[in-house]
Amino acid sequence: MKYIWLFICFAIPGVCFTSCNEKAVTVDSEIYIHLQGGFNDNDVKVSIDGNQVYHKQHITTNNLLGLADVDSTLQQNGDHSIRVDIDSTITYVQSFTLQNTIWCGINLNPNDSTVFIFSDEKFLYD
Repeated sequence: MKYIWLFICFAIPGVCFTSCNEKAVTVDSEIYIHLQGGFNDNDVKVSIDGNQVYHKQHITTNNLLGLADVDSTLQQNGDHSIRVDIDSTITYVQSFTLQNTIWCGINLNPNDSTVFIFSDEKFLYD
């Protein structure tokens, strides 16, 4: 009986604490996606690492603010790739590293290129 009591007191809690400590801890951070200048009644899809996180139609920039739309998503910290599809014909891809909350500004230029702006701080209009 003494050995059973020792087993219950020491072995079982030891297994529980050991298995709890072995689990990997993941840290998530917020990504704020700001569709900014150059959008004009566009169908916009945004994917991170192949997973669609945003899709809306008829996106148009408010030229007074320089902003079309804002959304956010939680992602694990680490290296990522963001893909923006415009009207299912134009695709832009950019790699980035997520360590803390970031703001990602996406601007379309008239020459069919885009500019990604990554910031650790909110944009001024936010």
